[in-house]
Amino acid sequence: MAPVPEGFPIQYDPGELAAVCERHQIRCPEAFGSVLRDDFDEETSDLDLLVLYHKDRDSMAGAKSGFDAFFGVRNALAEVFGWDVDSIDVNFPHNPYFIT
Repeated sequence: MAPVPEGFPIQYDPGELAAVCERHQIRCPEAFGSVLRDDFDEETSDLDLLVLYHKDRDSMAGAKSGFDAFFGVRNALAEVFGWDVDSIDVNFPHNPYFIT
C-alpha cells in the first residue's frame, strides 16, 4: 500500500484499512482530489480514492452482483475512513455497473 501523504486530514486505523484491502483484494488505494489540497472542506468534501486491484482478483469477491461488489468496496472504505468515499477502479475509469 502507498504511504499516507504528509498532512492527510482524515484519521483512520491502518490495520483496518489493510484488512479491508485484503478482503476485497485491493492492492493499492490512492487518495486524490481535494483531500490532498488546501481547499479540502471537512463539511462538504468527500474522499476520492483510486483503487488498484490484484491482477488475479475475483471481481465479484463474494458479492451477489457487480452492483454489490462496487458498493461493498466503497462502503467498506467509507467505514474505515469515517467519510463519504468515491472510489474509482484504476482499470475501469468508466464504471461498468452504471449506464453512462
